[in-house]
Amino acid sequence: MNSHLDMLARCRMAEPAQAVPGVRELSAHLQERLAVVGDVAYAEFAYLQKVAAETWGAARTSHFVIVLRKARVVPKAAKVSRWKMANAGIDRLPAEWRTALRAIAEHSEKKVLSSGPIWSADYLGAVTTALCRYVDYARCHSAALVPAGSDLHQYALWLTDPGNKGNGVSIRAAADYLSRIKAGLAIILPTAISPARNFVVRYWREKAVAGGTPTKSGDQLVGAVAIYDLGFRKMAKARDLPMRGIEAATLFRNGLVLSMGIALPQRARAISALTFGTTVWVEQPDRLHVRIPAAQLKMREARKSGDPFDIHWHNPRLVAALEEYRLHFRPLFDDGTCLFPSVQAPGQSLGEKRLGQLTSEITEKELGVRIPIHRFRDNVATDSAEHLTGGRLTTAALLDHMDIGTGDHYDRSTGAKAAAEYGGFLDERRTAPAELTL
Repeated sequence: MNSHLDMLARCRMAEPAQAVPGVRELSAHLQERLAVVGDVAYAEFAYLQKVAAETWGAARTSHFVIVLRKARVVPKAAKVSRWKMANAGIDRLPAEWRTALRAIAEHSEKKVLSSGPIWSADYLGAVTTALCRYVDYARCHSAALVPAGSDLHQYALWLTDPGNKGNGVSIRAAADYLSRIKAGLAIILPTAISPARNFVVRYWREKAVAGGTPTKSGDQLVGAVAIYDLGFRKMAKARDLPMRGIEAATLFRNGLVLSMGIALPQRARAISALTFGTTVWVEQPDRLHVRIPAAQLKMREARKSGDPFDIHWHNPRLVAALEEYRLHFRPLFDDGTCLFPSVQAPGQSLGEKRLGQLTSEITEKELGVRIPIHRFRDNVATDSAEHLTGGRLTTAALLDHMDIGTGDHYDRSTGAKAAAEYGGFLDERRTAPAELTL
């Protein structure tokens, strides 16, 4: 007797009006098959869902994938906290440097304002990483462990040389490394002030500003509407798949990342913190409420115990998509509530780095250019400044900027509008359009 074949036959012969096998029955069936044939049972069960979907439809058989994932996907270890990672970086530094940085870590984590500067775990980690890399360089190149200005300058030249083991980082990255080294030394050796070191750090920072941002390009400005609509096309494709499995759930999730990232143009960390019932709510059929804790926002660490980002806005199309996702697609990942769950790690949210990679991969495939989620803000800022009545004031509100001038880093409206007007001017001047063979 083969219970798998029996279940297949039952699904094939069933009428659409008949009841679909439930979670308890399917779980028992899968466990029985695992005991008999081992891991082959997973493939059998996936095929069983396909057959069942042909009888009862994708929506009514979506719980098959819940049973399969609970049996097949092993929970992953919880992510290491940012503070533990930062302290691990301190442990790699010379022994005489560790005490001062550990003190910074301790009072920063506790937000003790009276004990000195408050650093975020990420910034502390970046500083310790920069110091560790310089220490490795100094030991290999006979440079001073506590660098003079000339040592830092040579280090920056080495970093930006494409022929060395540093792989030729950008001028901006080198400038960031130098700034972090300077910040770390100010804590470790507060009396070892070096005007020459300060000059070198400032020189490379100004050089980076003059050179522009290497990770940003004009072709990434495809328009907020293009990205937003791409997200809804992804969701529609997921809805139309013949089987409601993890592939459909992931496709819907990815579409929601795109559309939500445009509708709520916050940074990747804030987007990764969205959770149903905790940071995002559907309050009415056309109204959303988002409340993101200050700890997940980009601001000075001392302010991260302050007011959250709190906004209500009307968007019936997005509300409908969120509700559909919450009811029919989100449960296929796990029992959690994070808005953008990981496929590989049940119960965990996609991290900010993975969100950036994901949007880059999708937009490169669909739009021909890699657009990380942080660049969504540039697209939103440019479109809003050009087309909305409030112009730059609207940009500041959308991007949650305290200072309207901050939008200079995001708003590319002048260039985009000028290019469009110039293209129209050229078209008007062409009396006899012709293709040139070059």
